[in-house]
Amino acid sequence: MTFLNRVREVALHGVHHGATMALAAAQACSGHELQLLPHYFPAAEHPRDHERLVEVFFDAANSIALTSQAKDIVNKVFSGL
Repeated sequence: MTFLNRVREVALHGVHHGATMALAAAQACSGHELQLLPHYFPAAEHPRDHERLVEVFFDAANSIALTSQAKDIVNKVFSGL
């Protein structure tokens, strides 16, 4: 595997890990079964609506990211070598 492909794999793993942590935290805090919801943005009248929603949750995402250990994410990706 080339270096560029490995970097792309690490980046995508980080995105997946972040989304997983966000959903897990939201379910734990809300008590709702989020696993049953569809995993996509519904159609919006204005595309900026989704961007605003992402901006609203930016602080929560930062908190989750700060509690995640980057070395653990990298170790998961490179453990298959």
